Amino acid sequence: MSRNTNRDSNVVSESPLIAIDFASIGLSSDVLRIVEDPFLKHINIRGNAGDTAFMQAVESVLGVALPTSANTAVIESALTILWYGPSEWLVLCGNESDDTLLNQLRSALEGMHSLVTDISGGNTVIDISGEKSRDLLKKATTIDVHTRACATGDCALTIFAHASAALYQYDGAPSFRVVVRRSFADYIGTWLIDAAREYKI
Repeated sequence: MSRNTNRDSNVVSESPLIAIDFASIGLSSDVLRIVEDPFLKHINIRGNAGDTAFMQAVESVLGVALPTSANTAVIESALTILWYGPSEWLVLCGNESDDTLLNQLRSALEGMHSLVTDISGGNTVIDISGEKSRDLLKKATTIDVHTRACATGDCALTIFAHASAALYQYDGAPSFRVVVRRSFADYIGTWLIDAAREYKI
């Protein structure tokens, strides 16, 4: 259950999963931990990966280069960049109410064939970790999440519990994050709780 207050406007935002209680699963965090990571900034970037000026302009703002290999992610302490396609990326960072990075990207790319879009309000992130995390993910998606095929820095756009989502592994614990649309979040949250119940047996 999460709420966020914008200090400038005193507007209170509620996370998409405010009604979902993942703690009700009743498992220790080393077995399975599911939490929402709400109110992140979600920035969609589109441009030509073969355009050196575009790539350098983005890197000058982000501090790291956009990933150009399919199904890979750049994971830093301050931000994560997911490869969404040959000409599309998703940047996850900071607080959704902070437009600093968004404005810097737009300024750096002004006049270039590119597009920078704030899609923060339409998404949320679910964090899944623990020894049963891979088993849980196997129920939700046809993506191979075995250690031989899925490691830190791998990501994919996929169908997750019958809803579209982006999935990536961010450390070797293993820990994963699922980026889901706000309209699917409540359904996926309920689905995850139900799918995890067997691990209490």
